[in-house]
Amino acid sequence: GFAIPSEKTFSIPVKPGWKDGTKVTFQNPEDLQDVVFVVRQKKHDLFNRRGDDLVYTCHLSRRDLKHGVNVTIPTMSANEVKLHIQPNSRMVTS
Repeated sequence: GFAIPSEKTFSIPVKPGWKDGTKVTFQNPEDLQDVVFVVRQKKHDLFNRRGDDLVYTCHLSRRDLKHGVNVTIPTMSANEVKLHIQPNSRMVTS
C-alpha cells in the first residue's frame, strides 16, 4: 500500500472527568483507517487530580487557623472563590 497525503482538522470536545488514556475515535467516511486520539494528562500548576475531582491545596499557617483568614481559591474557569476560614479552625491533611 501507499499513503496519500491529505490534511484534515479534527475538533475534539474534551469532557470534564476524562482520564489519561481516554481514546477518541473518528471513523473515516472513505472506509480508510480510523483516526484515534489518546488523551494525555498534563501536570497543572495549581490543581491535582484525585479520582474525578480536581483538588487545590491552600497552605495556611497555624496563626491563620487560630485567628481566621480570608483566602481566594482559583477555579478552572478563571473565576475565583472567596472563602473565610473561621478562627480556631482545625488543619486537615490528606
